Amino acid sequence: MKRSLFMVVVPLFFLVLFLGVSNVICASPGQPEVEWSKTFGGSVDDVASSVIQTSDGGYALAGFTDSYGAGMWDLWLVKIAGKGEGLPWDWVGVGIAVVVIAVVALVLMRKGK
Repeated sequence: MKRSLFMVVVPLFFLVLFLGVSNVICASPGQPEVEWSKTFGGSVDDVASSVIQTSDGGYALAGFTDSYGAGMWDLWLVKIAGKGEGLPWDWVGVGIAVVVIAVVALVLMRKGK
């Protein structure tokens, strides 16, 4: 049962992340301009798979980290201020329930709640 749930939830999570990124790419006319650049993460591999702008002008990033948590590509959520300054919070989680919580959190952040 756990394996079949895993086989459904994980692809659903990646589908939501892909749709979020593809909406940003498709909605941008022409070549996008870089407004600012900032690096987050540790000494190992860390990947942001999806980025949304929050209602407060900041950004929420969802991805995976090998630098923090159990060190096995754990889910990583990061909230940053408008121009990348400061790191109001970040969170690392492991497990299927974490993936579901992360998807719900990103949807709520996108809606400004």
